[in-house]
Amino acid sequence: MEVVITKLHYIPYIGAASGVVGILTSYAIAVSRGDVEPWLPYISDAGGDPPQSSIFCFSMILVALCFLVGCCICYLIMVVTNASQNTLVKWLSRLIPLAGLGCSAGMVLLAINPVGTVRRDGTWLLPIFLPHIIGAVGMFASGISLMWILALCNYILDYGAWKPSFYLRCLIATVGIISGITTIAFCPVHDAQKLAPLPDSTRMYPDGIIVSTFSEWVVVLTFMVFTLSFASEFRKFKLTLKLDYIVDPNSSRAPLKPAAGSPAETSLKEDPPTPPN
Repeated sequence: MEVVITKLHYIPYIGAASGVVGILTSYAIAVSRGDVEPWLPYISDAGGDPPQSSIFCFSMILVALCFLVGCCICYLIMVVTNASQNTLVKWLSRLIPLAGLGCSAGMVLLAINPVGTVRRDGTWLLPIFLPHIIGAVGMFASGISLMWILALCNYILDYGAWKPSFYLRCLIATVGIISGITTIAFCPVHDAQKLAPLPDSTRMYPDGIIVSTFSEWVVVLTFMVFTLSFASEFRKFKLTLKLDYIVDPNSSRAPLKPAAGSPAETSLKEDPPTPPN
């Protein structure tokens, strides 16, 4: 059985659209319910309280899935386009699925630990905030690494005739790393308890945090644009999946044979009995 997938560019479209819709929907619900102030809360705070936390979590998991699949396809594309068998590109391309896995795992980890949750005993910092921030840092570090890996591979493979995707990824990586560092630098991680949710009021931030919250929005939107950057390349390729039946010599099951008139389908057919001589 053989399956040919030609609409690969839908994968980054679905991932980016899911992320943007999930974030904006969570933000709108959070503001309307008074969970956060309208002016630039942290995205994770906007999606940290129910019911919007379920929307935020689902959308981030969907983005992570699309991103991981996209990175695996991107690795296969690098293998195909590396016709010169450049050794550096060969080894760098092997890091693409690993970086995609790290970024996707970090995205899921921060999504399943919504910062609006408080344990039954009232603790928040270690059981909720710590895994959330570990996921965020993992997503950021893996994502930025992936951006530079792809930019370097484009630099080597298209040397002297760089495509717009090379310049776009260099710009995205530069903006991403600057805004990511700014997010961490202006976040009061040394006194993170100030970011804990309040039981009976809108979440309040300490003074001077606006730079950090603004930078976080830039980081996330940069990742959405980075996800979309795969679409132009995916449009040029198709993925063929082929499933073959491995015949077990010790099995009594009849072997699979192609169905008549359809080479892409399989069916079970018994060999006709041999007529007696």
